[in-house]
Amino acid sequence: MGRLNIAVCAVAVIAVGILLAGMSNANVEDYARVPFSPLNPAIQHATILFGGDMMFERSIRVAMEKKGGDYVFSCIRDVLQSADLVVANLEGPITSHASKSVGSKVGGGGNYTFTFPTSTADLLFRHNIRIVNLGNNPLASR
Repeated sequence: MGRLNIAVCAVAVIAVGILLAGMSNANVEDYARVPFSPLNPAIQHATILFGGDMMFERSIRVAMEKKGGDYVFSCIRDVLQSADLVVANLEGPITSHASKSVGSKVGGGGNYTFTFPTSTADLLFRHNIRIVNLGNNPLASR
């Protein structure tokens, strides 16, 4: 397991521990009113959002080139911004390499080779996505 995956797991375990420790004798709604602060132990609430696979290739990449990257998050922007931490799986690496899957045929060469433009890092940050992993994508780093 790589350092990034270990860090992601550690953050997730710590965050879940903080949530569970604070919820033993109270209503979840009570904690929703108080923001999380690691510097103030009296505040015991954090909203952590775990997202699934994020894909910025094929038709999504084409749509982002036409309408801008923010377009793909337009329907969930408020949900992402309301969380204290957003963690999700990235379906490929952020790289300056050209796309191999845009315009490829299903099952053909390059169809499952995902590369996301370098602007993806800023896009994720603007939409409050702070931690991503590539853990379940063994070909992503090749």
